[in-house]
Amino acid sequence: MTVESLETLFELLRIPSVPDHIASFSIHGFRLVIDDACNGFGFYLLLASAILAYNASLAEKTLWLALGYLFVVLANLLRLSLIAYMVSIDPRLFHLSHDFIGRYGMLFSVFVLYYIFIKAVTIGRKDFE
Repeated sequence: MTVESLETLFELLRIPSVPDHIASFSIHGFRLVIDDACNGFGFYLLLASAILAYNASLAEKTLWLALGYLFVVLANLLRLSLIAYMVSIDPRLFHLSHDFIGRYGMLFSVFVLYYIFIKAVTIGRKDFE
């Protein structure tokens, strides 16, 4: 799903890319490989574990787990698009865009969403009281 979504997004953003097999794109001769670690699932697990550990109702947790998943998927597509865009400008920008901007941007986004979660939910309410 990530690769197909990226292919569509690259077309919309006019990022010149050629999919050369199921999980990679060639951008100005630079091969950008999308592997299993690029799906953002690790960031979602971080968010999900924090939400599940928080003292809120099961209904609130369930809602925020679903919203969090959608948020992480969209943020990850944005992250991958940013990496592809920066590589299309200059392939030497890969490590900056992937290792620093991409990873820390996703981590920051997850922390911001968690902060919004803790401000939005009611603390200490139990479903079975």
